Amino acid sequence: MKLTRRNAVTALTAMGVSVSVAGCTAPVGDDSAGGDIDEPGHTTPGDEPPVDGLVATAETLYPSSVEVTAEFVETYVHGRAIVDEAYLVEIARAYATVDEHAHEVSGEPFVELTGAERDEVLEDLGVGTATPNPDGGGSEHVRFYLFEELLYAFFVSAEPAAVYDHLNPPGRPGGTETYREAIGE
Repeated sequence: MKLTRRNAVTALTAMGVSVSVAGCTAPVGDDSAGGDIDEPGHTTPGDEPPVDGLVATAETLYPSSVEVTAEFVETYVHGRAIVDEAYLVEIARAYATVDEHAHEVSGEPFVELTGAERDEVLEDLGVGTATPNPDGGGSEHVRFYLFEELLYAFFVSAEPAAVYDHLNPPGRPGGTETYREAIGE
């Protein structure tokens, strides 16, 4: 399953963002939004969050059958910022925490790590067990702004059947032919 701009708009609509998100992202190479957009990975608090870093985080969180695209993440993040102006700064701060921890643990930016290494960095940071808190420090802040936001965007935008590779969930039409395909007859 490939997540696209349309999936991001679906997530934003579920959140109540009713404005058009078309064209709300900065063009590639335009550094007017803050930071060097062309530079992969490393960011500092206050910069706009690097899309490649958020994509890497989403790839770590989402099931392996899901293809995360930059347009999905970028559309969601910038659309989300329409509702909360401080959102871009906070998500950049949360990602900077993850990236700094990746540098401490491995000497590499988070985006350059393998999936297993990214998972280790997030686990070592304690994000999986932290209580989400927008005003909290470290792992609580990361949990609130990265984990919770990216998971929300995913679960309200994706079709559950596609997520779980079950194209004909119980209660949906499809008949015995679909049922037999699912069990390999």
